[in-house]
Amino acid sequence: MDFKGLRATVKAQRTELRRFNADYDASREQFEAFIDKYDRDISSARKKATESRMAFVRATTAEEWAALKKADAKAMKNMVSTTQEI
Repeated sequence: MDFKGLRATVKAQRTELRRFNADYDASREQFEAFIDKYDRDISSARKKATESRMAFVRATTAEEWAALKKADAKAMKNMVSTTQEI
C-alpha cells in the first residue's frame, strides 16, 4: 500500500507540474514552492515505505521471510522503478 501511495504521489505531482508548465503566469516562487513540497512529499513517502518494510521484516521469522523473498524482491523492484521515474 505504501508503494501505491508513492506512485499516487508521483502521479499527482506530475499532473500539478503540467498545470504549472501550462500557466504562463506562474511565478518562479510558485515553481520553487512546488518543487520544495514535491521533494518533501517524495522523501516522506520513501521513508514511510522503507519503515513499513522494515517493520514487516522484523515481524516475521526467518522461515516466513525465506518464503516471502520473491514477493519482497518484486516490491523492492517496484519501489526502485517508481523512484527512478521521479
